[in-house]
Amino acid sequence: VCRPTGGSCIDSAPGEACPPAGCAGRFDRCEEVGVGPRCTSACQVDADCPIGLRRCRDLGAGPVCVPDEAAPPERCAALIAAGGATPCGTDGACPSGAACYGSGATRLCLAPAPAGACPDGEAPWPTPAGGEVCVPTLPDPDGWARALAPDCACVIDDPGSMLDDALAAIGRDRCAMMFPHRILDAFDPTITHDPYRLSWTDRAHSYWPAALTLAEDLASSLDAAADGDHPISAPVRQAAQLADLRWEPPSDAPSADLAEALARLIEAGGETPDRAALSAEAGALPADLAGALTPIVDALRVAAIARREAIGRLVDAEVEALFDGASLLALDGSGLPLSQDNVRGALRGDVDVGRLAGAAVGLLEAIEGADLEAHAADASLTVETPFGVVAVRGTGPDTYDASWDGALLLVDLGGDDVYRHAVGATSSPTHGVSVAIDVGGVDDYGYAPTSSPLDDGPPGHRRLPSDAAGRAAPTARNGPFSRSTTSRQGAGRLGIGLLVDLGPEGDAYRSLRMSQGWGGLGVGVLYDRGGDDVYEGESGVQGGGAFGVGLLIDGGGNDHYVTYHASQGFAYARAVGLLYDGAGDDDYLSVVDDVLFVSAQDPTSNSSFSQGAGFGRRADSTPDRTFMSGGLGALRDRRGSDRYTAGVFAQATGYWYGAGMLLEGGGDDHYDGVWYVQSGDAHFAISVLLEAAGADDYNQLATRRNVAIGGGHDFSVAWFVDRAGDDVYRAPGISFGGGNEGGAGLFVDLAGADRYDATNGRSFGWAGIDRPGEDVGRMMSGTVGVFLEADGVDTYVRPEVGDVANDASWRQARNGPDEGELGVGLDRNGGRAGL
Repeated sequence: VCRPTGGSCIDSAPGEACPPAGCAGRFDRCEEVGVGPRCTSACQVDADCPIGLRRCRDLGAGPVCVPDEAAPPERCAALIAAGGATPCGTDGACPSGAACYGSGATRLCLAPAPAGACPDGEAPWPTPAGGEVCVPTLPDPDGWARALAPDCACVIDDPGSMLDDALAAIGRDRCAMMFPHRILDAFDPTITHDPYRLSWTDRAHSYWPAALTLAEDLASSLDAAADGDHPISAPVRQAAQLADLRWEPPSDAPSADLAEALARLIEAGGETPDRAALSAEAGALPADLAGALTPIVDALRVAAIARREAIGRLVDAEVEALFDGASLLALDGSGLPLSQDNVRGALRGDVDVGRLAGAAVGLLEAIEGADLEAHAADASLTVETPFGVVAVRGTGPDTYDASWDGALLLVDLGGDDVYRHAVGATSSPTHGVSVAIDVGGVDDYGYAPTSSPLDDGPPGHRRLPSDAAGRAAPTARNGPFSRSTTSRQGAGRLGIGLLVDLGPEGDAYRSLRMSQGWGGLGVGVLYDRGGDDVYEGESGVQGGGAFGVGLLIDGGGNDHYVTYHASQGFAYARAVGLLYDGAGDDDYLSVVDDVLFVSAQDPTSNSSFSQGAGFGRRADSTPDRTFMSGGLGALRDRRGSDRYTAGVFAQATGYWYGAGMLLEGGGDDHYDGVWYVQSGDAHFAISVLLEAAGADDYNQLATRRNVAIGGGHDFSVAWFVDRAGDDVYRAPGISFGGGNEGGAGLFVDLAGADRYDATNGRSFGWAGIDRPGEDVGRMMSGTVGVFLEADGVDTYVRPEVGDVANDASWRQARNGPDEGELGVGLDRNGGRAGL
């Protein structure tokens, strides 16, 4: 299209209050989107919306661009000013039926929530005493206000708790647990309002308790899914919601039988089916098996049509570029010219990943409902369709070579099988949907290696052998990382890729990149029901994605996960990557010192971005200046005594508005990491590490460098919460509740006789900035470090222990509170944390 180059269409500024004469020009719609109406515009997808109004949402009169959110406490202040909330009287008096909540500048009258129901404009929220009250909140088109924290929830404090006492000691209250947007807005809007950010990020980042709520709710909902009837589709549905993916359920009549389902599939591809031949093929299968496969084939047809429609805005050259480019942009920074409008538009909604997600959920629900384990038989079916072959193989041992690339559906009914193709993965730009189901057996999922001299690592390390793409030549910035562009084992690139292994046996998975639950502008899922499994990969594997959704779900067993980079619950922009492991004593290794991805912080370590990592694109030095907020990467291990090993940026970490979470359900766990680990993060990021119980051990073997165990750097928030167990903690500086350069680090241990060892004084509730008197924004925002030890007789070691001790309180700062440095620690025997 032709369009003005100088902004001549802009009469009313986007997001400004509607003038008396009405909004005009490009932003000519006046919509109530918060406190008062604002000028906005109609839209179809997020790509149609500008910075500051980056989301396209339907508020009731058709989709419009919705203004970015401020911090919830700031929204609450606006709500109070507009008369939407009732302040307490000077003596704490409230109308009949309401009580006064809050201990700081904001105090509100709140009424109990009868049976969990509240009037319009309010949401139920729990109180420390039990029960719920109705909390005022502004309109919320995405629903995150009610899920993560209503706007005025910060007034619900817990007097006498350690958290409230710690905040009071630094002159704060719960409504000041935030990054004020008046400070963030002083940055370039392309940084603090970049258009790639997910809808919940501002709320979880700017209001620190919301990040903790998000993590706790994610862990509990994933566990509920594992215990329910939809252990695969329910987590995918939740990941899609967190990735802002929306879809309309298709209206599709079920086929009468398998032959009819296959015929309709072929017709959807524009070809004429041979119905007699299809009836003969389907009739050769046992009737119960054919009946179980029918809804799966119906769902395949819906998915194939959804994929065609999802990329309907693209021309062939764009499809070719995006198939590789969206993933490579996340993994090695190559692949896409971000200065081009069509590329940016494709990444922001012109590729309808929501439609792909809806189809993937439908496919997985059909698989879950088919109960194929009950229909295992020595059967065979081969049907060619315009979308790829549909095949069924029996219970014997089978080997699948590269000739199976491009399959639409492969169902193997049992046996110890060998897979050497792009199983359950989109294998080319024209191959948009791939589903593989293995009903049982000890299976070997791998590839045909092509040896390279660069496959030889240093002594003590075994790199995966290359495939035909080989390895990159080493440079000062990177080692010889794999150049593979072949996805395998549950990977959807510009489409849908699903691998479902329903057997209880231990299986082996090996692939190099973009595999084992990877979604790149698409949806990729690897599900393994159980057994002692081995997952090996290098980069972009084991639950990760970019501009899409990728999940690895393992039902249980003593599993071994190996990778180097961007894996094990990793997310780039507009993505959610999850690794869920239900049970077992598991080993998560992100190789540290065979350096293929050189860390800027520590060149002797890999830049891991693994084990719960959200990674965004910082574009200060790039010609295109395209900043991209990171997505949500999470690892949930429900139970077992596990070991986590990684280098730099790992184990609940975030970078550039990315969110990383490691959600440990219990067991005696071991963690080793170097820098930005164990809820250590940087640059507007979010990180949460939750440890439920067990005698845990931190950094016994690792070289401790910096920022760990609840360390927030540069306007990042980092939460570390350990609920129980006699733990041994070892950490470097900016740790144990350390805030640096305007960041917030919060450490909470709720119970146990714990031992602490820090390498320097920047620990145990410490706050500091580098340039006193110069960092005005950070001074105004405040740098916050909070350390809370709620129970148990604890011991502390560091070069200068100072006032840090069992059953004591202290204050720490690098330069002093005049620089906005607010560090506080409390160790209180029998204390109540107040979370």
